[in-house]
Amino acid sequence: MPDLPLVSVVIPTYNQKEHFLRECIESARAQTYTNVRIIISDNHSTNNVPQILQEYAAKDPRVKIIKPPTFLNISDSFLYAISCAEGEYACYVSSDDILLPNCIEELITGVVANKQALFAHGKALYFYPDNTSEERWEYFGGRNGYYEFNKEAAERILKFEYVCFSGCVISTAAWKKLSERVKNANLTIHYSVDILIALLLFETGGLYYSGKILAKVRMENDTRETRLPYMINDAANIWNFIESDEKIKKLLQDTGVDIETYRHRFFMLQSKSLYYPFLENHFGFEGLTAGFKNLKKFGMKAPFYFTASEKMILNFPGFSKLLYKIMRPLLLKLFNK
Repeated sequence: MPDLPLVSVVIPTYNQKEHFLRECIESARAQTYTNVRIIISDNHSTNNVPQILQEYAAKDPRVKIIKPPTFLNISDSFLYAISCAEGEYACYVSSDDILLPNCIEELITGVVANKQALFAHGKALYFYPDNTSEERWEYFGGRNGYYEFNKEAAERILKFEYVCFSGCVISTAAWKKLSERVKNANLTIHYSVDILIALLLFETGGLYYSGKILAKVRMENDTRETRLPYMINDAANIWNFIESDEKIKKLLQDTGVDIETYRHRFFMLQSKSLYYPFLENHFGFEGLTAGFKNLKKFGMKAPFYFTASEKMILNFPGFSKLLYKIMRPLLLKLFNK
């Protein structure tokens, strides 16, 4: 397909396991769409990642290795890598995920046929260490086609459920405008930049969606509970951005969603979910206090029993853990029912 646009497959990585990284790079090299560059951003890895990358660069002229000036957090590493894309489109993939061979061909065919589409993605197969898997990202009834921002997309974003980035193709021209928007918003986002990016892409234009599974997402280490205090911070910053930015606010309101209802719903869910990972030792007291501090950035009043529970667990963390340990079997029975 020499007449079709150049696509950069963008892979940020840091200390990735060799087997995972090789599978990811090989999936980029095996694309049926041949007009690709493979840009791998090494975020100052300290293991054998640099040697593996040099090996691929030596044997495949399409592979280009880049490195940010300093070590970056996950979101900033993603932003840096994709800003270095060459050509008309970038295809992002996490360094432990896998693109199916027809991924880019399927999506580029869709965006070329729908010029107003600024990004494109399909479904994904989440696969786990126990060899089980499940299909995800079935949006818009699973039907192929071009979609403007609508109520379904708005609701998924406000629930922080619009996930689509491994195997997502993005117009680099749209990305440049979007990156300026992110920079000017001056937001601190550690882990949830994909939600913000999806929202800002829909602000600028539409989506081509494929109902086919085009990527495999590895669920080897689910660290959501460990990250929770900091993801709450991300969410509060994104919600406050939505409330303060009139263009974004109108975009969401025009779909018919009630922004305040979703904000309150998210706040309540995160308030309840903060206790469990601390009591199960997924993070320590410092993480717990950070989580409660970040919840206050929502500017919402919690019910009395939440406030009382917060004071109890913050003032008596050891006793709270002991009480939880005693009551855990009963709580598990109650929740299983």
